[in-house]
Amino acid sequence: MTLSSMSIALLILMVCNYISYAWAVKRFFSTDIRSMPKLMSLTAAAGSFTMLIQLASVAIAPRNTPLWIAAGSGLLLMSLVIFWWALAVNWRTKLPIAFYKATASHLQTSGPYYVLRHPIYFSYMLCWIGGAVATTQSIAWVGPVLMYSFYRLAARDEERRFLMGEFAIEYQYYQKRTVSFFV
Repeated sequence: MTLSSMSIALLILMVCNYISYAWAVKRFFSTDIRSMPKLMSLTAAAGSFTMLIQLASVAIAPRNTPLWIAAGSGLLLMSLVIFWWALAVNWRTKLPIAFYKATASHLQTSGPYYVLRHPIYFSYMLCWIGGAVATTQSIAWVGPVLMYSFYRLAARDEERRFLMGEFAIEYQYYQKRTVSFFV
């Protein structure tokens, strides 16, 4: 079984996404890994499971059409760009990890946050959908459906905390002018 150059490029993009997310959990988001919220641990485990399914789908079915591989690769590339852009605008004031019960220390409205309320979760979904599109394997769609449920829970929790905190009024205005795919 030989992988095409497009399949190899796809695998590289997938791995770049997964490494970026793992790096952010350990180095960017403000939390102590040893006291990670249980739902975040479950989300990370589901993400790892999804990653393995999608990587295996590329390896097992390497004859995907170039069109599907290109479409999925485009989504994976967009995912990386949005993810790193969202991290860059938050570099000085790191974000708490998902499901961490902390009050918001700031309201970010620039960069990708100018249009999207949850660009990091959105970038994750682009990655999972990109992998499923590129592999054309029905099993690869389990991950995006599963992961969406976790990101929706996290986004709703974060929005509730914003609306109860010191940024409540600003956040209500922000909600009216931005798009969210999770609430």
